[in-house]
Amino acid sequence: MRYAIPFFCDPDHDTLIECLPSCRSADKPAKYPPIRFGDYALWFARKSYEHMAHEPALPDTVVAPGGRATARW
Repeated sequence: MRYAIPFFCDPDHDTLIECLPSCRSADKPAKYPPIRFGDYALWFARKSYEHMAHEPALPDTVVAPGGRATARW
């Protein structure tokens, strides 16, 4: 069994988070679209914390994983 623990310590909000080029191809495209960390952080906070529920953030359709990402769940 292998455990992978990514470690990201509060990147700049303008940092683009995307699939590494070596981890995608024409046959296996990225599961998630690129997103700026700040957009993701606001979306996550809005979904997770009641006091943030009314803050403007990207819609779920843009951030939440789609069918390709959740097919094995």
